[in-house]
Amino acid sequence: MEAYRAAAGGRPLVLPYQLVSARVPRRGPFRVWFCRERWAELLVYRDGLLVSSTVRRAPRGRRLDPGAEEARLPAEQRIGPLLVVAAGGELSLLERIDGAEYLPLESIAIGRRGPDGLFAAAGRRPFLPARVRIVLLAAAVLALGLLLFFKHVRQVEHRSRRLAELAEAMDMDVRASLARRQETEALLAERARLVEGMPRD
Repeated sequence: MEAYRAAAGGRPLVLPYQLVSARVPRRGPFRVWFCRERWAELLVYRDGLLVSSTVRRAPRGRRLDPGAEEARLPAEQRIGPLLVVAAGGELSLLERIDGAEYLPLESIAIGRRGPDGLFAAAGRRPFLPARVRIVLLAAAVLALGLLLFFKHVRQVEHRSRRLAELAEAMDMDVRASLARRQETEALLAERARLVEGMPRD
């Protein structure tokens, strides 16, 4: 998979069977030789389903000949219509196979829009590496946590000050009430003495 990913080079890697899928009939046998300069792949279909795939490499210093490869196949593997796909410049160099249909690769690639390849298309690379982004994200989360913590501490301190002020005010009211009560009791006692000291008729 890594070799395929490296070959894709950050682009969608479209496989041969994906390019020719629209040309495959839904009924009966069908074969496709997908030819490149140094290799060719034989795709065998049954009722619209891919049943086998065989890759042949060209001999060293020679161009691969799908006609010769076709002749080497057993008779049971040469059943059904045959489609040969190759780049336009290579089609003229291939030996013709009786009854085969030849199709330029460029016509398939142009007609296929937005291929769903083996790998998704590489988007823009991030400005910062993943490790740096993780560190910055962790620092941002920590800073946000500290801000929330300090905000909570300030709220607690403010609430404590309000409670202390309220307690002090209540204490002052209680002391004032006690002082007024003592003063009232003293006045009442003084009045009682004065009443007792008055001469009686």
